[in-house]
Amino acid sequence: MIKKVRVAVVGVGNNTSALVQGIALHRESGSLVGVRRPIVDGIAVGDIEFVAAFATSKEKIGRDLTEAIFLPPNNFPRLNCDLPRAGVPVTEGLVDATAVDRVAAALGGAEVLLYSAPSGRPEVARAYAEAARTAGVAFINTTADPISRDPQVMSGFEAAGLPLLGDDLASQFGTSVVHNALLRLLQERGLTLVSSYQVKACPAGAVAADDGA
Repeated sequence: MIKKVRVAVVGVGNNTSALVQGIALHRESGSLVGVRRPIVDGIAVGDIEFVAAFATSKEKIGRDLTEAIFLPPNNFPRLNCDLPRAGVPVTEGLVDATAVDRVAAALGGAEVLLYSAPSGRPEVARAYAEAARTAGVAFINTTADPISRDPQVMSGFEAAGLPLLGDDLASQFGTSVVHNALLRLLQERGLTLVSSYQVKACPAGAVAADDGA
């Protein structure tokens, strides 16, 4: 029997809400809506267990994870499934590298740290990666911040014998997927691409709704 995979999450925004609810829905109904690979190396969707969560929103800190995912400004819809309390209180997250040791200590029961905070804060992402490495935990970066592409971070995880995955959650239908599709379209039309970048521009409040805070 496959044991549960113990996962800690950074960011309690819409992405985490969808993940937590999606796993609960799968366990209850077997639904695989939105799941591309239901089993990876013998590990199934329902084998994921949340053991820690980190956020910076004062309204979410201290709340149970299954309660915090519904607090404003999150607006991911509530799925039609039972969602028992996770027994995982949301812990105060990092805003810089000064509390790396505290986060590393809080990762004692985790095997994987899933980083799903806002993009554009590479120093915070690197701090969480360092906390994961210190705690002996694998690190998965779902943001566009360069973590697994950073040679120094990569060498640290290699030396520790720990998995380091990312960067970017390009499996969802977001800006990265659209950006790459447009680049391919331009190339197919005969244009020579020298460089590109993407800007995440949203109405006031929209960033916060998906910021993982």
